[in-house]
Amino acid sequence: MKNKSKLKTSKFSILVLVFLLVPVVFVSGCAEGGNVFSIFSSIFEQKETVVASPDVLLVKEEHVIPEQPISANSHFSLIFQVVNVGDAEKGDKEARNVSVYAYDWGLCHPLDGSGNPIDTDYSSEIGGIANQPQPIYPGGAELVEFNFKAPTNSELGNMEGKCPIRYRVEYTFDAFTTSDIAIVPKERIIQASKAGEDITVSPIQTQSRGPLKISVDFDIKQPVSTGIIIPAIIKVRDEGSGMYEKVPQGMLKIEFPSDFEVLGCESVNWMGNSKSNTQTNSQGDIPLIKGETPSIRCSLRFKGTINDIKTYNVKAEIIGYEYPLYEEEEVTIKPTYMEEEWAEEMRGCPGCGCVPICSGTVNPSCCGECNPVYHEVCCCA
Repeated sequence: MKNKSKLKTSKFSILVLVFLLVPVVFVSGCAEGGNVFSIFSSIFEQKETVVASPDVLLVKEEHVIPEQPISANSHFSLIFQVVNVGDAEKGDKEARNVSVYAYDWGLCHPLDGSGNPIDTDYSSEIGGIANQPQPIYPGGAELVEFNFKAPTNSELGNMEGKCPIRYRVEYTFDAFTTSDIAIVPKERIIQASKAGEDITVSPIQTQSRGPLKISVDFDIKQPVSTGIIIPAIIKVRDEGSGMYEKVPQGMLKIEFPSDFEVLGCESVNWMGNSKSNTQTNSQGDIPLIKGETPSIRCSLRFKGTINDIKTYNVKAEIIGYEYPLYEEEEVTIKPTYMEEEWAEEMRGCPGCGCVPICSGTVNPSCCGECNPVYHEVCCCA
C-alpha cells in the first residue's frame, strides 16, 4: 500500500510540473517571432495623419450676362474666375500650366472677343485664357469669358431650349507624402519590461495639398521590433472636385530608407519585380476605380543597427500630374419674334405676308403656316 501511495504522489508531482512548464515553453517559443515583446511591457502607438486641403483651383463667381433667359438669336457671355485658393504664407504652391477649354455649347454658336463667329466642328475646343497655359499663384485668379450667339427661333423649333455650356480647367500639380516608421531593438523592449517602463511612439503621416493623396500605411503596430517583416500599404486617392482616371506609367515613386531591405512589392505588375529601395510603377498605368487605386503592398525588413528607438521616413510622390476640373452651366434660351428673321423666311414666297390676324385662308405656297408660338402672326393669301 505504501508503494502505491508513493506512486500516486510521484505521478501527481510530474503532472503539476508539466502544467507549470507549458506556459514557460509557450512564451519562450513565441519570443522568437512577431512583435511579442508587448507581453512583457506596455507599447503604445499614437498615430496621426495630417492631410492638407484637396482644393487648389476652384471656379467661382460664374455669371451669364445678360440674365437668363436669353433671347433667341442674341449674344450672351459666360464669365467666371479660376481661383487658386491656397495661401502663400502657409507655403502653398502655384498651379502650373493652367488652361481652360470650352468643348460643348449645344445649339449655341461660339463668338470671338469682337463678336465674330468662330469656325468649329464637333471636335473643336475654345481656349479661355490668353496665352495659356499660365501659372496661377496662391490667392491669384484668372478671369475667363466665353461669348456665344443664341440659336434662332427655327433652330429652337419655336420652343424654349437650353444650351449646356461645358468647359474644362486643367492644371499641373505635385503630390507628396511622408510616413513615419518607428523601429526598436529587441533588447530595448526587454530592458523596458524589466524596468516596468512604457514605450510610446507617435508616428506621423503627412499628405501634401492637392486633389491627389498618397497614403503610406504600415499594417503592424509601432514601434516594430527588429527582425520583423513590415507590410507597407500604398494607395492613391482622388479627393478633388475633378476626375483623375489613372496614374501614368513611371509617375508614382516610393522611396524606402537605406536601412531597410525591400523584399518585393505586390501589385498587378505595375511595379515590376524590382527589390530596389526606390519603387516606381515602371510597368504600366495604375487605374483609379471609384476614386482610388488598388492597394500596393510592399514587404520590408529592417537591416540596420540601432541601440534605441529610431524613426525613419518612407516617402512617396507623384510629380507633375495633370488634373482636370469639369464644369457646366445650362443657359436657357427663349424664342422671340424678330421681323428680320420672318422676312428672311418669307423671301421668295409670292403671295405671302405677315399680318396681325389671319383673316384669309392659308396660302399653300407660303413658307409656313401660322407660327405655333406667336399665333397673331400668320402667313395668309
